[in-house]
Amino acid sequence: MTSTISQNSPFPPNAVYQQNSYPSQTSSYSQIPRNSPYQHQQYHSPVKQEYSSSSSSPSSVSSASASFPLGTLPPSFDHSHLIDGIPVSYILEKLHLLGPTYYNNRQTAYAELLINSLPNTTFYVHKEYLILQSIFFRQVFERVKNGDCITITLPAAPETFQPILEYLYTGDDDKWYSTMTIENWSNIYKNVQFLGLCTEAKAVCLAFYEHEIEPTLHRLFHTLPRRHKDNPIVPPSNRPKPSIKTCIILGSGGHTMEMFQLIEGLDLKTVYRPRIYVVTDNDYLSLQKVVEFENRKSGDHHNDHVVKMIPRSRQVGQSWLTTPFSVLKALIKCISLIFGELPDLIICNGPGSCIPVCVISYIPRILGIKWIKLIYVESFARVKTLSLSGKLLYIFVDRFLVQWPYFAEKYPNAEYKGLLV
Repeated sequence: MTSTISQNSPFPPNAVYQQNSYPSQTSSYSQIPRNSPYQHQQYHSPVKQEYSSSSSSPSSVSSASASFPLGTLPPSFDHSHLIDGIPVSYILEKLHLLGPTYYNNRQTAYAELLINSLPNTTFYVHKEYLILQSIFFRQVFERVKNGDCITITLPAAPETFQPILEYLYTGDDDKWYSTMTIENWSNIYKNVQFLGLCTEAKAVCLAFYEHEIEPTLHRLFHTLPRRHKDNPIVPPSNRPKPSIKTCIILGSGGHTMEMFQLIEGLDLKTVYRPRIYVVTDNDYLSLQKVVEFENRKSGDHHNDHVVKMIPRSRQVGQSWLTTPFSVLKALIKCISLIFGELPDLIICNGPGSCIPVCVISYIPRILGIKWIKLIYVESFARVKTLSLSGKLLYIFVDRFLVQWPYFAEKYPNAEYKGLLV
């Protein structure tokens, strides 16, 4: 019979128990070594049998339950607490010695445990191991009898429960630590918090965070761009503005036309100079547009710009088998471009050629040579979905500008400034 728990019950609301799903067994924890010099009696009473009488309800069944003194446990996990004169830490030490023997041992288990969203997996658990190390299970076992089946729902990644349970049995910090990764640590810690595990278990999680995750976050903090929300706009001053060496990436066709419309209103004579235009091989139309634009805008400053050619990462119709080689060729060319020019700013609006340039621009940032600021402007033609370049560069660029309000609502780091072209 499976029972649900009422809302007013102290029993955890997301746990279900089923009475006597398999033949109950007598616990054998009386075999725990007793060599403490100050011990006067066993840490719990001997296992006793409770038999139902003939007048009991039909749901009553015979069961064996260990009379572990739940009422004497501390409200939180203070392992200096005594149970019948014995420190909890001593009891756990002895339990962990026997843990490999009793872990998932059906013959000596107190109850059967199932995890929702973890099919075809059954855990056979022992009362003493769980109530001493988990507030959640302490509440569960106030209602569970020997031989019952418990079903619980974890808040995240149920597959992380098995290493947690094994740790509670063996106390093997290193083995549990080795199962943690940067990807699954958050889910593990959510489950640890949910189960209300002891301080020792949380210490293992925090040790992994301190030694594995925090150094990674520290590197990312100093590498990834800081968003505009964290950098308030400084009021303009009367001092002359310093020149900004600007790299402008052009694509074929519409990308080039939009880019020149974007930079039309920039102060090219005093601020955004010198300029490096990046075009791909054989893109003669973009090269011609650069000459026309500079002749019209620069006036006497004809020497304030250069044009750099890079190979295409992938030609139209090129086989995917040869694409990695052309991408590598483009990356090598971009290395000489970035380290040869070291621009202050890179502006791009979505052509595929901007990917290798932006990727290589991160190398000086990581090495601490120079922080090259990246500004990405999504094409006016992208109304409902980002371009592939936009999706790839979204989290890496310093500012991500969009020309439709929908993107600003969907992407928190996107800035909508109206139509820019």
